[in-house]
Amino acid sequence: MHPDLEQRLTLMPRRLRNRHSDDVRILETMLAPGERVRALTAGPLVGRGRVLFAVTDRRILLAGSGWSESLPYWQLAGVTAGRGFPLSTTLVIHTAGRVLELRSPRQAVAELVAAVRYASGVPEI
Repeated sequence: MHPDLEQRLTLMPRRLRNRHSDDVRILETMLAPGERVRALTAGPLVGRGRVLFAVTDRRILLAGSGWSESLPYWQLAGVTAGRGFPLSTTLVIHTAGRVLELRSPRQAVAELVAAVRYASGVPEI
């Protein structure tokens, strides 16, 4: 397994790791040699269901039940932590022509926003 991905997975609760084991295998195949995983979380993506969401030094990777997507940083227009719930927050990513919303624990969303902004230089909106 890719060492960065394995390290990030150990920080996730076991039930989430077990629930997303197929998605982890998809992410492993998507990672390019030398690509570093900066942040990882799981949660429901509006309109797509549960996903595993990874921020790398090159792009954002999403893997769900039987599908995957790669978002290079040049496609991003902005990223922010949106609506808040008692224990979770919505990560909002603006790309050319669409908006992705992922609900995840508040701490994970803050880490994802910081990782995307650091790696891409995309502003928080």
